[in-house]
Amino acid sequence: MALRVQCPDKPPPRQFVARRALLAAAMLLLTTGCQPDPGEAAAAHVRTASGLEAGGRLDEAVAELAAAIALKPDDAELRRLRARLLLGAGNGKLAAVEINTAIRLGMPRDDLLPDLAEALVLEGQPLEALDLARPPDQLPAGTPPKLRVRHASVRALALLATRNADAADVQAALLQVFRLVDESGDTGKAESARFTGLRRSTPAVERAWQHHACRSAVPVRYPAAGDSAKPAGRVLRVG
Repeated sequence: MALRVQCPDKPPPRQFVARRALLAAAMLLLTTGCQPDPGEAAAAHVRTASGLEAGGRLDEAVAELAAAIALKPDDAELRRLRARLLLGAGNGKLAAVEINTAIRLGMPRDDLLPDLAEALVLEGQPLEALDLARPPDQLPAGTPPKLRVRHASVRALALLATRNADAADVQAALLQVFRLVDESGDTGKAESARFTGLRRSTPAVERAWQHHACRSAVPVRYPAAGDSAKPAGRVLRVG
């Protein structure tokens, strides 16, 4: 009867062990240490959203910011950015949710009052919006110019959306917007673009702008002596 001698298993080759260790280390790094940094990934989504917004693709930009928020849900600034895009897209309801979340996360409520007011305008509540968007002359002295313009702008929008609003009140609010935009320079570009668009579709805005343009006209000056006989004129600042 033949005896079967069972030999012990041979140890695996050293190079196989090394490869297996490297593979295990690589898998560990993939599942732990090599995941993208949430802050960097969120910033990439914000950059993509900015490009999409510039191209007028607001819905896609909103989705990119939603992806950024999923990575950093407690970032109040991301919430504010998404709310701004939602306002531009006409979604006041979701914008209000993001604004209130930003406030809960620590962003000053006073800084977001115009955004909340605009959300109310979009939701068909202009009278409630007027309670939040204060007249610029009633704001504290240290209010930043950009925030002052936002209050004036949203207040004018709320009056335009108010049924049977006094025409004089509407014109006064619009004139205040145009004056503040002129004074604020680059900080008022967004609101200037908004009302430039409204001039084409809203007669009250066009009338107010024409009135503002006439009031803002400056005399033409002819420094040369030979030009004194030229008729006096005025130059309109066309925005």
